[in-house]
Amino acid sequence: MLLAYYLTGYEKALESAFELADAIEYRLRNDSHLCSYFPDCSGEGYGLGESAGLYDNGSRPAANGREIATAAYRATAAPRYQAVADAVVDWARASAQPYIGGPNGADQMVKPWMLNLYLRALADYLEMRAEFGLADAYDGRGSFLAYADWLHVHPWLDLAPIETGPRAGYPYEWWFDERAENREASITNWLLLGADALAYAHRLSGRAEHLEWATRLFRTGSRDPWYEGDANTYSSTKETANGVAFGHLFLHEWANHPWSRANAGRR
Repeated sequence: MLLAYYLTGYEKALESAFELADAIEYRLRNDSHLCSYFPDCSGEGYGLGESAGLYDNGSRPAANGREIATAAYRATAAPRYQAVADAVVDWARASAQPYIGGPNGADQMVKPWMLNLYLRALADYLEMRAEFGLADAYDGRGSFLAYADWLHVHPWLDLAPIETGPRAGYPYEWWFDERAENREASITNWLLLGADALAYAHRLSGRAEHLEWATRLFRTGSRDPWYEGDANTYSSTKETANGVAFGHLFLHEWANHPWSRANAGRR
């Protein structure tokens, strides 16, 4: 809605954007998980859902809430939006997640595609802080790189290569108890979002392997956006939206890396 306003000047879009931003700011400020950050917290905001971290389905509300707060801060520089975005970053730090050290036997799961949605929002938050000259006070960079490396060490699945090179994917859900489903790849264009996350990890770290891992995910998600072996003759609206919105950060990072010119035409 903010983008619609920026492009067109349509005032109703601006009003709607801040109506949403104010609702999200209130819900996060009063979420029971974040009461330690806000003395006046009621505990009834339910902005982060029921999960105690970035597992089960906790990554999506954390990603969406913080993305909205970040956009609102960019537009206004109002400290209250920054405050709730900061609180989510600290609450969702990698070191606080029960799975970050690997399988622990619990009957719980994390969805890699949803964690990548969170990382997309975290990247936007880090960019915003840099734009405003703000220090990374809650070590968002450290958490981002810890999550990126975890995604490669644990849910990562190497797939059969194609003519342009090796591929990889993730399971739809990665269970803490190492059940068989952890080894079943979910091949869709949500992997373009995973490629974006690892490409941004490359931007933060300068480590070539982050971009190489991202390239493998991009090959998979762009070759088979719906399912493995699909004929690319049909797509739901969701997959079309994914294809429009995801993969851009990877392509920018890939195109600006020296070895991309030596591999022109290979994706």
